[in-house]
Amino acid sequence: PFLQLKRQQQLDFLKLGIATWIVYVVTINGIRALTAPIFNLFDYGTMPMLTLLTAYWINKERINNQQIIGAIFSVVGILLLLSALIEHKSPVPDWPIWIALTFLSPLFTSICTSLQRRQVDQNMTPDEVLLYRFPIPALLMAIWFLIDKLTETSAAPINLGLSYLPAVLFIGAVTVFLPLWLLCYAFVQSSVGQLASYLFLIAVF
Repeated sequence: PFLQLKRQQQLDFLKLGIATWIVYVVTINGIRALTAPIFNLFDYGTMPMLTLLTAYWINKERINNQQIIGAIFSVVGILLLLSALIEHKSPVPDWPIWIALTFLSPLFTSICTSLQRRQVDQNMTPDEVLLYRFPIPALLMAIWFLIDKLTETSAAPINLGLSYLPAVLFIGAVTVFLPLWLLCYAFVQSSVGQLASYLFLIAVF
């Protein structure tokens, strides 16, 4: 069925897969370097603004004044929290570099959101969109893990962590698959710009 898709749709799924992998790599390393609260602050705090930008850029949606005002509030909030972080001299090494890299996560997440919306607009079902999005990042993650495993040292062993597999699968189903599946169904009724408004709630929570 994938081969029967239009060339543009196939290219979109290639972009989706690579962008998803970049998000995961940045997230894994960003949380390790900055800690989860700081990483999530910048990741989810900037996502509404970046989602509005990709809605305008990729989906050609019209952005209204209320959405722009909301995005400005989001940016101001991030700047205030960033100034507090600088003032208290975060003990995290190289944190300015990591904060800069952190912005790749919301940027590529926003691109993924807009590309998924475009696929739904082209009469693909939400199930198909999710099915085709994840093989590429899964393969790239497997290659990354294999390289790590082949280059491991006794001082830094790579643990397979199979004992954690049931918990990881449960967390993945509830916090990754279910929200993304519902998101794709929401795109049948709503736009990326409207979604951006609800993304403010992530930073609030």
